[in-house]
Amino acid sequence: MKRKQQPAGSGKENIMLLYHEMLTASNILASVFELSKLLWGSTDNLMKMLIVFVLFAFFSTIILNMYKGSMSAQLFLQELLRAIMIFMLVAISHIIDLQPINIRSGFQTITTLYYIGYEGIIVLENAVEIGVPVPQFLKGFLIKLKDKADNNKDSTNSMLSFVEICYILNIMYSNKG
Repeated sequence: MKRKQQPAGSGKENIMLLYHEMLTASNILASVFELSKLLWGSTDNLMKMLIVFVLFAFFSTIILNMYKGSMSAQLFLQELLRAIMIFMLVAISHIIDLQPINIRSGFQTITTLYYIGYEGIIVLENAVEIGVPVPQFLKGFLIKLKDKADNNKDSTNSMLSFVEICYILNIMYSNKG
């Protein structure tokens, strides 16, 4: 069996084409990262938490509907669009924070905390509906987190709420042992 010979230079051309595609992919990836910085600022721990909580709420809703036998493509799309809207609202809050209008600061933090609490509550409600027991302290904390973020009226209260939330977390972890 004879092997087809490739024309001279085709190996080098393939390598150059692959290199060009890698550069294009890295440019796209760099553009996505730059866009995410513009929309949400640096990826701090709160933003990482929000990403995890949104993903968990998304998947727990899908799991619940599969468990109930009511999963559909429309439900999947609705949940996906709901998650996208949450990140759009956090981006709007971040952009407001960047403006030098001195009306409030900490919008992104408050909005992020609100949605962390909200998405966490969705996960807990989905777990309960499937029959998974939920620790009461976790449910209480997520409700308090959402309510604290929702009830802030100025930047002083928003920072106080964040400090209170950290204090609550500290108490929860210190009482575990």
